[in-house]
Amino acid sequence: KQKYDFYKEGRHATPDELKSQMPIARDILKAMGIKYLELEPYEADDIIGTLAKMADMDPEYDATIVSSDRDLLQLISPVVDVKLLKQSGYIKYNPESFKEEWGIEPIKIIDLKALADDASDNIPGVPGIGEKTALALIQKFGSIENLYEKVDKGEAELKGKQKENIENNRELAFLSKTLGTINLEVPIQDTLEDFKVEEWDKQKVLEIFKELNFKRYIERFNLLDVE
Repeated sequence: KQKYDFYKEGRHATPDELKSQMPIARDILKAMGIKYLELEPYEADDIIGTLAKMADMDPEYDATIVSSDRDLLQLISPVVDVKLLKQSGYIKYNPESFKEEWGIEPIKIIDLKALADDASDNIPGVPGIGEKTALALIQKFGSIENLYEKVDKGEAELKGKQKENIENNRELAFLSKTLGTINLEVPIQDTLEDFKVEEWDKQKVLEIFKELNFKRYIERFNLLDVE
């Protein structure tokens, strides 16, 4: 938002009904011994990315990111898998399976977003370049830096409107790459050890679930005999 005023503009505001549930969700997580992180002004993606980098740097860990957000595919590494949720099930990607399906390295998702717009985040991309074309260009040139280097040398072999759009929107492409790049340097003070799940306060969980009338969850988590 600091770099681009229109970032995520057009998204619907978070419904008040959902906002009011967040403190309750935090209370449940605390009672269940599950740590959560919030750090202004960083986005959830940045926090997840920084934790993924921490896992990358410690051979003791294997990490799996579970999300429906394709932006997080750029975090795939030999240590970090992404379980991308779909309406029906999920696809689990590691570096090899991602490259096999997409034809590019996972980190190149950033370059893909630099060319193709991302309506969900209001990242502009290059006008007239859709995802299919963007993917073909990144498969061919490897990155937008290499693409524009070839453009400057007259070696890109682009034609017509595509050539015009790419040449005339260089700044938008590089801005979009910046906006689409997850920040891996969030100043998180915790270590990965700090995120180990602690012992439940089952009595507290039961109290919250009863107050919320979560009968199914009381049964699912075997809390009927906690009293």
